Amino acid sequence: MYIPPGDNQWNEMREYLENVYEQLAKANKGTLLGPPLWNRKTGQVEVKAEFNSEEEKLALTKALNNSVNHILLELQYLDDIPQQLN
Repeated sequence: MYIPPGDNQWNEMREYLENVYEQLAKANKGTLLGPPLWNRKTGQVEVKAEFNSEEEKLALTKALNNSVNHILLELQYLDDIPQQLN
């Protein structure tokens, strides 16, 4: 099926592909974050996280060291990638 160059279908396809490109760029940028994982055999906790400050990092480390069974974490997800990271 031939579609002439000026057909609106090409504009729709371009718009769709540009949107897919932007979404893939977001999906593949940064660090894959996850919940803290505790290794029963070693007793060590592995955390994949990024912090805004050293104080936040120290607060989590302190909470992990002082916890017995439970830790409550507050997570914030970005709606878009900040410009300085693009």
